[in-house]
Amino acid sequence: MLLPIKVSHEKEKLAWQFIWGTTNTACKVSIIKWESCYQPVESGGLGIRRLEVQNKSFLYKLCIALLTKENDLWVQVLRYKYRFGNGCPVSTAKPGCLYIWRSLSRVWAQFRSKYLLVTGRCVQFWMDTWVPDVGPLSDLFPGMVAGIEDLRVSNVVDSLGNRRWDFLAVLLDISTFLRITFNPPPGETAGPDRCIWRWTSLGQFSVSTAYKHLVAECFARAVWVKLVPNSLHGAFFSGELSFWLTNKIPNVTHVSLLNVQWEVLFAIVCWRLWKQQNAVVFQQKHRSTEDFVASCWSWAASVHKAADLRL
Repeated sequence: MLLPIKVSHEKEKLAWQFIWGTTNTACKVSIIKWESCYQPVESGGLGIRRLEVQNKSFLYKLCIALLTKENDLWVQVLRYKYRFGNGCPVSTAKPGCLYIWRSLSRVWAQFRSKYLLVTGRCVQFWMDTWVPDVGPLSDLFPGMVAGIEDLRVSNVVDSLGNRRWDFLAVLLDISTFLRITFNPPPGETAGPDRCIWRWTSLGQFSVSTAYKHLVAECFARAVWVKLVPNSLHGAFFSGELSFWLTNKIPNVTHVSLLNVQWEVLFAIVCWRLWKQQNAVVFQQKHRSTEDFVASCWSWAASVHKAADLRL
């Protein structure tokens, strides 16, 4: 089940007190930041896992079981009780359900975005993640969905088994269009939809890979929190790419004193976050958010300085 955030924090507080020897009669001072304890041992930390992230990773394990272990009794009971249906539904929310099901429903949307549906004739064109490294197409082209919400990937394949490229060219941009060319279209003999975990070479889910990617997402959010003022967090984290690029984000961390342009800083942070995520997943290399942000500022300042020298 999904632990309340307050419970997770209380448990981590107890762990912190145990590590530093704090008791009811004696309070010890920690000599390093608790954040540093989360780092891997090879990076100088204690290798302690974040309870909130680990909890969500285990819930992902239950989510994949609902899709792939249809013969297990507990899966059959839940699927029948909540009318789960076939494929990978967009939402699993049900009124008056058990807490375990509510927990799964709260992580389901994020869980679906980690999956790649690559086979089957029932894959949803807009709602399912079937284009590599793109995510649900409805997130990229929200204005194109109206009226064709139930479009299937198999619906854009002609009688000869070829994609209807003329139709796709009207719906999608050139970048997404080219990505689709590398995906073979579903044939007449395609079997039932199959969910594949995107983050392992064999497509098999593991709690460790889920944890690594969730940690990377937490790191990215912590970086943007340091760069964007509190008053703009809501608009920034719920906004689209156009908002991030066109709005001049006023900074409370004195980036303006470095003569750094927001557009330049934004591009550098995005690129380096991608590299950092790869370093965490494939090389287990971690770094602090403070060091990461300072490095990005330095890069952005160097770009500005180089532009002034050219002028």
